[in-house]
Amino acid sequence: MRRILGVFAILSFALAGCNGGSTAAVPQAAPSTAPAPTTIPVSAGSSVALPAANGVSGTFAIASGAPAGVTIVATASSTAPTNAPAPSAVARKTQALVGVTGIYYVKFTVSGTLPASALTSETISPGYTPVSGTGYYAEFDDITTAPATKLLSAGPGTISGTTVTIANAVAGTGGATSTSFLAGHTYLLQVYETSATQGQQIASSPISHIIIVTMENRTPDNLMGNMTLVKALAAKGAVNIKAQGGPAVGLESPTDPDHSYPALIAEWDNGKLDGFANDELSPSPGAADIPPSYFVAGGGQADFINGTVPESEVYVYESLMETYGFSDDFFSSRLVPSFPGHQFMVAGQSGGSDDPNSNVWGCDAPPSPSPLVTSFSANGTEAPGPLVSPCFTYNSLATLLDSKQITWRYYTGAPQTDDGNIDAYGAISPIRYGPDWQNNISIPLTNLTSDIQNCNLQSVSYINAPAFASDHSGTLSAGGPGFVGDLYLQLIQTLQNANANCQYYNNTTMLVTWDDAGGWSDHVAPPKDSVGNSFGFRVPFIAISPYISTGYLAATAGENAFVLDQITAKSATTFYDFGSILLYIEDNFNLGAGALGTRDLDALNRGGDFTPVLFNYTRKPIPPLSGLLLTSFKRNAATADAKARLAYPNEPVDDDK
Repeated sequence: MRRILGVFAILSFALAGCNGGSTAAVPQAAPSTAPAPTTIPVSAGSSVALPAANGVSGTFAIASGAPAGVTIVATASSTAPTNAPAPSAVARKTQALVGVTGIYYVKFTVSGTLPASALTSETISPGYTPVSGTGYYAEFDDITTAPATKLLSAGPGTISGTTVTIANAVAGTGGATSTSFLAGHTYLLQVYETSATQGQQIASSPISHIIIVTMENRTPDNLMGNMTLVKALAAKGAVNIKAQGGPAVGLESPTDPDHSYPALIAEWDNGKLDGFANDELSPSPGAADIPPSYFVAGGGQADFINGTVPESEVYVYESLMETYGFSDDFFSSRLVPSFPGHQFMVAGQSGGSDDPNSNVWGCDAPPSPSPLVTSFSANGTEAPGPLVSPCFTYNSLATLLDSKQITWRYYTGAPQTDDGNIDAYGAISPIRYGPDWQNNISIPLTNLTSDIQNCNLQSVSYINAPAFASDHSGTLSAGGPGFVGDLYLQLIQTLQNANANCQYYNNTTMLVTWDDAGGWSDHVAPPKDSVGNSFGFRVPFIAISPYISTGYLAATAGENAFVLDQITAKSATTFYDFGSILLYIEDNFNLGAGALGTRDLDALNRGGDFTPVLFNYTRKPIPPLSGLLLTSFKRNAATADAKARLAYPNEPVDDDK
């Protein structure tokens, strides 16, 4: 453990007893008589007893360099004195805590100046066993006069068996103004627990971190139709994904099918799905050396729009699907392209139906040319509506997370770059121009790697995949599988962390999905919502967690292959969309099911909550890929990464890695 300002306190709570596996507060009844003070001599290198209160007791550990001749006179209580300040978390971040329960209070004075570093630890026996995920904090306050002055604040703690260790007490920051206890002053040690740490997930969930990875522009038929796994499950009637008979079209193809709002409506054709053959095709900006004939209808290949990605390019995805789970019943939230699609990802709604007509999207769009975006037409119809500003004011998932003080981060590229243009929160005014932009929007994307390695992964993380590793058609890159595979490998590597809370593989769900169909064909017509608006075409969805429900291949070692759809949901009307992801986050962190009142509420009302279907938190956890499977996975991820860098001759590709 490292010292901060030369001062740290390690509070080790020896927790005795058990209350049936749940955390309970110590009874709050005050003693019938005033407790007698206890005189504690400060003896360097010793451990001295603290007074008890309602069965709670503890000890001070005195540092070897503590001054001689100083005594502490202390009284203890299980209820807070009237002049006790509200608990805070200086060592963690400046914020109020929620779900706070004080368990032990020691009021004391000192006979002479005592450096704060002299009290190296406190060992508390509160009489119950903590539940994993409960946070433990302690603080020292000078309560001589009002308002109180903070001296030290420590936490959150790490639970290991019956011991909780709290580290990183900080003096001189966040309201802590002194590094010494002074004679003539009265101090208060507060020890409390709070539900506001370790992800703050509901008690029944082992998942304290959720990662959403947003890729680009594919359908299940296009991306997964050539997979051996999919073909085998389809032959059993377990999966409704199939190649549409077109040619093999690699992820690095220079051709991009039209996926504007009008094009998607034309492809859909009120559910007849007969407009794909009329898609216009456009070249990658860097594909000037490719003959123009390649970009006529058919892309220079017969039946191009019905093409399927070769299995060799998506082995990474296939391995994750086989080991964990995926869906063949997952739809984008409306018939829209990327800009509104990303809005549905974080807000369950979109103020616009099409991509903006300027090169810069969202609130940063310049005034000239006019930064407008096509809006939706009236409910129940699918046609372009009037133009509106691409900077919106509605609530988003960030609003809910902030209100419950759940930590979150959105990883993206810089504004006005290929990697940052589709930044969802850059188009939501309260985030773009509020404190969240500095606190929770993380640029560049590589910050995610350092956060994982430094045990700083937030409760909810959104990852806006870099343009050249996003699977977007026409980028000349096949780097998407390598990007996702690298994220997965980073989770596996955390199992080597000595801190159990930072072994993220064990407590994280990673959901990978694609923002829209990208103009590629799919044979399943999307359903309509309660007012007659069509959902978008199906998009791929891969779920990675040790607690994915038992799948079709679970009897085979190292495999699972759970399929989230109407069959496993046991409902002929159930389907899933981006609102289902929002609902899952709301459920897991107790934000209020359907609290945004948008596609999350729609998912709740129609049975589109995948939490009880996709997960089984009582199962034996799925181990990560290992051995030859892991070796093969790494090799394929590395190959995909190399393709991202050298995807097409003479075309440099920056995959932001």
